[in-house]
Amino acid sequence: MVLKPAGRKSPTLISAWIALAACAISRPGFAAPAFEDSESGAKSEIQFRLEPHLYSGSRGTEPKFQTVAQTSLRFRSTTQDRTQSQWTLQLHAESELDGRRDRSFDLDRAWYSWATGSMELTLGRIHPWDISGNLEANRPWGYAQQLQPQNRGILLGQGFLGSNDEVFPQPVLLGWLGVHTWSSPSRKGRFQWGLSATPFFIPNLGSEVSFSTTEDASAGRFGRRPPGTIDVGGGNLLPLRYRLDDSRIFQDVILNPQLGLNMRAEITSELTGHYSFQYSPSAEADPTTSGFVSVSGSGVNAIAEVTPRFPKSLIGTLTHVWKPSRLLGNTKFFLTVAGNTLGRVGFETGMSFKSVTITYLTERPQPSSGGSASSAGGSYTNQMVQMDVALNLTPRWGLFGGFKVDPVEHDSWVRLVSKHPISARAQLDFGAEAFAGSEGTYFSEWRTNDRIYVAFTWRLES
Repeated sequence: MVLKPAGRKSPTLISAWIALAACAISRPGFAAPAFEDSESGAKSEIQFRLEPHLYSGSRGTEPKFQTVAQTSLRFRSTTQDRTQSQWTLQLHAESELDGRRDRSFDLDRAWYSWATGSMELTLGRIHPWDISGNLEANRPWGYAQQLQPQNRGILLGQGFLGSNDEVFPQPVLLGWLGVHTWSSPSRKGRFQWGLSATPFFIPNLGSEVSFSTTEDASAGRFGRRPPGTIDVGGGNLLPLRYRLDDSRIFQDVILNPQLGLNMRAEITSELTGHYSFQYSPSAEADPTTSGFVSVSGSGVNAIAEVTPRFPKSLIGTLTHVWKPSRLLGNTKFFLTVAGNTLGRVGFETGMSFKSVTITYLTERPQPSSGGSASSAGGSYTNQMVQMDVALNLTPRWGLFGGFKVDPVEHDSWVRLVSKHPISARAQLDFGAEAFAGSEGTYFSEWRTNDRIYVAFTWRLES
C-alpha cells in the first residue's frame, strides 16, 4: 500500500475562492510591474525569491517549517521582430534550507533562432509549443499537458506566481533539446506549420526521492513516494525496499529520439486551430521492476530492483479556440481533444472571461500500466473542474488563486495568494494552500502539505 496520511476537506478556501471569482468578473486583471525593452541588443534579468513555509503536518523526516531559496536568471535578445535573430538562456536553481535540503538546478530554456528566407530555424532547449504559440504551452495542468513529460514536483512545490507574472515562467514542458523549424517567421498567414526533432530526452530535476535496500524509500515534500509494503499472500505484508539500477540511464532515458509536427490554422476570423502530433516519451516514468526476498539482521524485506524508463508513444493533440467578436471583453472558449497509443484519450473544454478562467477535463478509464498518471495512486485526469482568478484591488494589491476539484472522487487542491508590489524591483506575497481527498485519490498524497507562506521576490534588470 502507498504510504498516505488520513484525509480531510478544505471548504473554507473553496468558499473564499468562489467569492473572489465573483468580484473578478467586474474588474480588470492585476498586472505585475512591467519593464520596457530596449530596441536592440541583449537584456539580463535576475530574480531572487525567499519563501518561508509552515506546513500542517509532518511528511517523513521533513520539518513542518521549511524555507526555500530560489534564483532565476534569464539572458535574451531584446528584439521583438521574429524575422530577426533571437536567443534566450534561462535557468533556475532552488534549495531547501532545512530538512532534507533538496536542491535542484535546471536549464529551462537555451535556444537560438534565425530566419532563413520564408523559414525560421531554432536550435536548443525549447518545446515545440513555445514556437508554434499553442494555447497549451503555458497550461501545465490542462489535459493536453498530462500526455507530455513534465515534473509534477516542480509544479506542486513552486509558489503561485500569478497568471500575469511571466518574467520567469515555470518549466512545465520537458525533454526537448534539438532543432525546430517554423514556416512563418512573422507569425502571419492563415496556415503555418513546423517540424521538430531531437536525439535526446533531457528531463528536469525536481523533489528528490531516495531509495535504499535497508530503509524505507523517502521523498521530499512534493516527491511522490513508492509503496512501502507488499502483500505476499494471506494478508502477510513485507516491508518493501528498493534498489535503483541506473546502469542504462543513458540508453533507456536520455538517448530517446523525438519527432514532432505542429500546425496552426486560422479557420475563420474568430476560430483558430492548433494541431500537434509527436512521437516522444510518455508523460510519466514507467519503470520495470524485478524482486527478491532479503533476510538480514534487521529482518525480512522484499527488495525491488527498479530500472527507470519512459516508454514512447504517438501523441495527438487538437485544440480549437473561439473568440467571438460579439461578446464583450477578452472572452474565448476552447476545446482540446488528445490521446496517445498507450491507450489514453480524453478532452478538456473551458472559457475565459476577463480575469476568470474555468475548465472541465476528463479521461476515459486509464490503463494500469504504460505511463498512466494513475500508476502512482489516484488519477488527476479522472474528472477535474479547474478555476483561476486574478483580481485587481488597488495598484499595489492583487489577489490570485485557483482550485482544482474532482466532483466524483472529491479530492481537491486550492490556492490563494495576495500579491503586494513594493517597488518596480521588489514584491511581497502571502499565500495559503490546501490539499484534500480520501485514501487513494490523486491529491490525497499531499494532504500533510497544506501550508501558509510568505515570499519575498527581488528582481534586477540590465
